[in-house]
Amino acid sequence: MTPMDTRSLADAGASLKSGDSMKKTRLLRAKSFTLVLLVFCLFSACAAQSQALYQADLQKAYQSAIVDAATEDPTEISNNLVPILPSNDKLSTMNY
Repeated sequence: MTPMDTRSLADAGASLKSGDSMKKTRLLRAKSFTLVLLVFCLFSACAAQSQALYQADLQKAYQSAIVDAATEDPTEISNNLVPILPSNDKLSTMNY
């Protein structure tokens, strides 16, 4: 084997190692991208679900407030309300 042949074999081996390194890098990037995409989808799904749960809780709270307002409870009656009338001097008025 001549020195030229030896050098060519060494260059070929380096190219193979470089190619393997590039494949590993591409595989790592693909895995990283897949992981980021998966996490993004997971958080998006959780946000959509929590919004739906919030709407359901809001609807339940509204219905509960209507039922509560329809029933008279002496402990919820206040005699300290301020009448909103133009003749009431205790109110500050604004000209619109």
